[in-house]
Amino acid sequence: MIVAELGEVMGLRPGVGGRELCVAVCEESDRPDLEAGGAVVCRLGPAVNRETVVAQMRRIASQVAREAMARGGLLFHGALAEHRGNGFLMAGPSDVGKSTASRRLPSPWRSLSDDMTLVVRDGRGDFQAHPWPTWSRFLYGGPGGSWAVERSVPLRAMFFLDQAPLDRLEPIHGTRVAALALESAEELAREVLFVMTDADAA
Repeated sequence: MIVAELGEVMGLRPGVGGRELCVAVCEESDRPDLEAGGAVVCRLGPAVNRETVVAQMRRIASQVAREAMARGGLLFHGALAEHRGNGFLMAGPSDVGKSTASRRLPSPWRSLSDDMTLVVRDGRGDFQAHPWPTWSRFLYGGPGGSWAVERSVPLRAMFFLDQAPLDRLEPIHGTRVAALALESAEELAREVLFVMTDADAA
């Protein structure tokens, strides 16, 4: 049930190649994930309520992100917008306005995600941005949703959001760009690289 729902939420199809990700349900709720025979085994406890199901989907998705990070990808705390086939990342901490900025995009701009974005390097050395689910939308009777995680757009620019009385763009350069990008990825990288149990994810 959890794997089927996660597949719908993330728009996932059966993979070809790469490491196999197995999901096992155990009687205990605090079993860490493990590796066996080259596969990753995500050991989940019983799904006792909706919050547990969401935490378990997030935990499996973290394994997917961890595999991408092992190949040089990064999960950014940022919304992904598309404009004529190109991707633009609006990064920033919680409550800075990523979701608000996503809702305010005028046509032909389109919001692909409003909280997290997975960025990976392709075979040509370019960066591809993939939308990532907003897990809070599944809690407390939220609207849920689906994100086409397998679909990517070439990343053309990053915008670092800050709350201000007026809308404007201010160019930034050098080490400040690197510091802001690192800050946007650091919190999520810690979460993804930490091998969670159901209790940690809840």
